[in-house]
Amino acid sequence: MYVAISYCELKSCAKVNLEMLGIHPKGLVSPNPLNAVRLNIPNSPNISVLFCTHPDGEYIVEEISGYKLIIKKPDSKKIKANLEGCRNQKDFTIWVFEPNGNHWMPTHLETLRAFHNLNRPNKQSLFCAIKDVVLNFIEPVESWRTHHCQNIIVEGYPSLLILSYLKWMAVLEDTHYPPNTYLGRKMAFAGYVLINSGLYTPDEIKRLPGIWQ
Repeated sequence: MYVAISYCELKSCAKVNLEMLGIHPKGLVSPNPLNAVRLNIPNSPNISVLFCTHPDGEYIVEEISGYKLIIKKPDSKKIKANLEGCRNQKDFTIWVFEPNGNHWMPTHLETLRAFHNLNRPNKQSLFCAIKDVVLNFIEPVESWRTHHCQNIIVEGYPSLLILSYLKWMAVLEDTHYPPNTYLGRKMAFAGYVLINSGLYTPDEIKRLPGIWQ
């Protein structure tokens, strides 16, 4: 979703460090933003099936204040899931492209570590926003505004960026682990529940069976 945000909403979202909330694996070819096609699919319970009907390629799926989320849908790595109505049962990767050209793949573990470092009020507000995006299929910008996350910075990144890539990470989880058989997006969301409870640290969650890598 392409979002028009006012200067007042984004004035506190300037990047202040070089920490990534993910990884850039060696040997993995990243997408080319110049070749990527813009694609707008609203958040909904069937978003994984809708996206799966699109052919292999590179897609700009979200754009926020100079940041771009680009999905690369390769021709290989077929997944085992059998999504009803899905013509292209393929794996895909999610990339964040920063305004300066840096790019990386977001991971739950690095995001959980950054989430863990927030102060309690900001953590609670962002948790509610994440829940709305992941479990209630609310658009990231709507949830961001509803839960007053405009001034929340996560390791130097705007909280709207985190909500936006979590939307698509949830799509990936539903694709790999269809909810009718598995937990899908709920499995990864459990990590945010555990961190928000204050009873677990990201390093403890890392040792649990799950997909928080």
